[in-house]
Amino acid sequence: MRPPYLLIMALVVISASWLGQGCGEAEEDAVPASARSLANSAEVGLAAVVGLGAPLSGEAVKIFKEQSTLGDAAAKKQLASALGADVVKSSACFTINWSGLTANINFKSCTLRATGEVIDGGCILALKIKPKTQLAATFNHLKIGGRELNGSIKVDIGGGFKPVLTSNVAFTTDGGAAAVTTQALSVSFSSTSTVVNGQLNAESAQYDSVLTAKELTWKPGQCLPSSGTLTYQEGGESIVLTFLSSTPATGEVSLQVGALPPVTAALLTPC
Repeated sequence: MRPPYLLIMALVVISASWLGQGCGEAEEDAVPASARSLANSAEVGLAAVVGLGAPLSGEAVKIFKEQSTLGDAAAKKQLASALGADVVKSSACFTINWSGLTANINFKSCTLRATGEVIDGGCILALKIKPKTQLAATFNHLKIGGRELNGSIKVDIGGGFKPVLTSNVAFTTDGGAAAVTTQALSVSFSSTSTVVNGQLNAESAQYDSVLTAKELTWKPGQCLPSSGTLTYQEGGESIVLTFLSSTPATGEVSLQVGALPPVTAALLTPC
């Protein structure tokens, strides 16, 4: 006896739905609401740190190593050159005016080398050469990737010529005002990658969380990390976001809550 036609069609639809979902893909209600909000806030808050602070940290190390022989004029020339060589892709897209060791920089549709995002607006950069080199950038209404940022980034040189970054970046999200701050963030910048380790605090009316970045790595010209993790605690559980080689293109990360199996979730806007 042949099965009824409607039963056959129902089985086909159910099977197609199950196969289409894919193993390990997250359903919307399986993703903590905090994961999406915190992932996006961390990405915005680190945009200035990675795009602007990380390249400048490399230059701060060079100046610190040469401080005994480097005069103010040479240091300013070296820093201005680094802006066009390491920070943005062209020295023709910004102006720089010095007052002592403080530079007033105006970016006009420049492209950041580290993240590939467009930077527009003004930035005040204060240079301290001795006894310990420091670069301190402050900005208001600075746009990176079309998002308006206000705040500051400070680069200090620690032991072993290692740069340490402190930042406070405020911005607006769909949920209102938000800010991401960092203390003693370790940043490694080179022509092949930017790597971030340390803690950052993300705060808004909806959340106040500490996230730990471990080997969070950006490849040149990519606005999102392609490896590394962000970890935070919620309800006594550890939530781990692992960035994938495909994350810049898809916005997807691997998300694991406690001891549950990891799932793939689209939390971010692709580059």
